[in-house]
Amino acid sequence: MLEELIRKGPWREEEETSHGNEKQEEEDHDSTSFEDWVPQSSQQEDDLNNAMRANMQTLIRDLEEAKLPKDSMDSKFKELLEANKELLNKNKELGEKLKVADSHIKNLAADRSDQLQMVCTPKVGNIKENRGYTAETHEEPTTAHFSDNFEEQPIPLQAVIPELDDQFTAKDFEVLDKLVFEVAKTSVKMGRKEEGVQERRKAVEPFSIERNVKRNKRGAAKQNDDNWEYDTPNEIKAPKRTNKQQSNEENTVAIDGVDCATNTWKLLHEDVRQHYKNWFHLHQNEKDSYRYWKCQDGVIDIQKEDLKRIIEEMEINTNPIRIYLQMLKEEMEEKNISIGFLDIEASFKAIDHEQKLKEFVDKGGKRGDFRCNELDIENSIISPLCSIFIRDRVFIPVHHGNRNHYTVVVIDNKDKCFYHYNSFLPAKKDYSPDTNVHFQNAMALVKHVLVFIQRIHDSTKYPWSQNMEEVREYYGEEDNQGIIKDGFVDMTDEEKETREWILQEMDVKKPYELIENFNCPQQRKTSSDCGAYMLHVIESLCHKKKPTKAGADKMRQKMLLKFMNINVQNRMI
Repeated sequence: MLEELIRKGPWREEEETSHGNEKQEEEDHDSTSFEDWVPQSSQQEDDLNNAMRANMQTLIRDLEEAKLPKDSMDSKFKELLEANKELLNKNKELGEKLKVADSHIKNLAADRSDQLQMVCTPKVGNIKENRGYTAETHEEPTTAHFSDNFEEQPIPLQAVIPELDDQFTAKDFEVLDKLVFEVAKTSVKMGRKEEGVQERRKAVEPFSIERNVKRNKRGAAKQNDDNWEYDTPNEIKAPKRTNKQQSNEENTVAIDGVDCATNTWKLLHEDVRQHYKNWFHLHQNEKDSYRYWKCQDGVIDIQKEDLKRIIEEMEINTNPIRIYLQMLKEEMEEKNISIGFLDIEASFKAIDHEQKLKEFVDKGGKRGDFRCNELDIENSIISPLCSIFIRDRVFIPVHHGNRNHYTVVVIDNKDKCFYHYNSFLPAKKDYSPDTNVHFQNAMALVKHVLVFIQRIHDSTKYPWSQNMEEVREYYGEEDNQGIIKDGFVDMTDEEKETREWILQEMDVKKPYELIENFNCPQQRKTSSDCGAYMLHVIESLCHKKKPTKAGADKMRQKMLLKFMNINVQNRMI
């Protein structure tokens, strides 16, 4: 009986499953151990249950066929109840016997667990050597470290548990020894396989240090690649490795007479590239001055040469910059965002005025006698500020003349200062505002803005009209001696509001200070991307975003996309 009981144990099923289906073993690795296994039923109990079920079926069939009267049916039910009671009593007796047997098996397994380990000893050498014991680790071996080489003749169970002599014969002991040895061997193998399953299941936890390190390494490698791509001059840059399909595509969408080996062109959307290729092909015999698009008044336009310079990553001409800023201005007005813009012409006139004034004074002239660009400064700086200075920010793009460089001055009325954004700064330790030419040119522009503020305050002290709250000075034209003829013009509501705000909020004794913003993204030193970087800074600040190098590097592509849209839509600005 004991032999049959052991053969029906769960370890036999585990052994068969491990040889037959490894996947099922992984999913069911927490199967019941030998010590925890308790038989749940017996063949006799199943027979009793089947008998009860057969009785019920027979009774129901007889009732349906015979159609007996009520009295007969009651008697039949009583017979059935008595038969069921007898079966239930027998079931209870069998259940009690099973509980006793289960408890005895559990106690026997618990008391003999250490003796079962003695049965399965390695074949040769001492246990510590065969189980990987080392003096340095002082680790005791476990069941999972058993060798595959077991003794062919294990220690007899009769020698280990002498109390069983009275219960079993020699033949029984022989059978039991084989079965117990087989169980222990299978248990060792199952332990090894379970370790392998757990190792395969091991995965990197989300938000773990290992995962974060790998992610940061990938990000750093990508950033290094991007920096190398944009910061390395084309003449020393190694040919980019591309597959044949990408290479063929780049060669197909190319423009005759235009250097299309730049990143601006390669990273441009295919539809945009095809548009410009078709346009250049259609007008290939036209001069570089041929118009791609013109504004409503016809004064500002985008020419063939302007597009070539953007694609070839050369210095961007002023007209494309003015058009892009005009589109940005319209967008801000549609969204009712408090942003103002001065034309890039303002910086030309202000810087030229200060340079010529310095030359005039160096030659012995008096500042009060100097006349140059007075009317241009009035029309490009003073007059526009009368209506837009009240806004949260006013952007003044700056072109630094012969130095072929663009920066931007921002009037920030919330921070109450002027900011200068320059994408071509020296190292901070080497920077000095007194010697930095770009900062000095920005100062020349700021000087005329401060003159405008001073005029507003002076108008209250020295009124030139009895109706100063309704009119302002207006400068019309210059005479032959360069003296401006002035007059008066009625103020708009926005000009009146600006005047009141300046008088209340601004103190001429504490004027705004010009601050160099060192958070401006920096272009690579060999590039001509200052115009694109300036536009990116202005656009980012308009949308209350932080300017970034990645965004500035994509600005040329953005310009080409927007210019294509106004060309296709025949949009007037």
